Amino acid sequence: KTNNVEDRAPDSLQQVALAVPPIDANFDPDAPPESGEQYLQQVIWQRQRRVPEVAYNHQDRPPDRGDIKWATLGNDGIENTAPVDLLPTKEWCEIQCETFRCLQKRIASIRQTNSLPVNLPIIPNVGCASVWYPFCSTNEPQLKYMIQITQAQLEDLLHNFVQWHQEGKAEMHDLWFMQWIYGTLACLHQPIEPNIHYCL
Repeated sequence: KTNNVEDRAPDSLQQVALAVPPIDANFDPDAPPESGEQYLQQVIWQRQRRVPEVAYNHQDRPPDRGDIKWATLGNDGIENTAPVDLLPTKEWCEIQCETFRCLQKRIASIRQTNSLPVNLPIIPNVGCASVWYPFCSTNEPQLKYMIQITQAQLEDLLHNFVQWHQEGKAEMHDLWFMQWIYGTLACLHQPIEPNIHYCL
């Protein structure tokens, strides 16, 4: 017996079925293989250089909500009336992006602990827009609320935001509305589903 960890092969690791010689500088990927070993070398070489492909089956996409007219969103142009000297600088934008990423990491680290604080305030436990609207419009998206909201509820909130804006219940200049959009995006689990990409 030995205490060297490198001398012990874990049982969970699969053993190599065929010993393939390492690919050296003399390897020609265009030459037809003359043996099984050369064929395996060619397969390994091609796999290492293959660009990953992403396929999306649109038939599996969840159905869109019928109460939202997506085409109308593109017509809501936001005119920038600020003087040129007051436009955000590149450095300011980078600071905002970094602040957002830090918030995402903080929320993710809290979730990984799997131990939420006790005596958390009650939040709506349904996805109905009529229930969430009075809650969001009267409460700031503080961490004590956001860490309780599930991924499904966050996705429903994004759809609700679109609906509220179309119904005139929430405008882009409403502070509470912008805060909830920001907080919801920061709490979304990555990666997000294709229908949420479409919603955004």
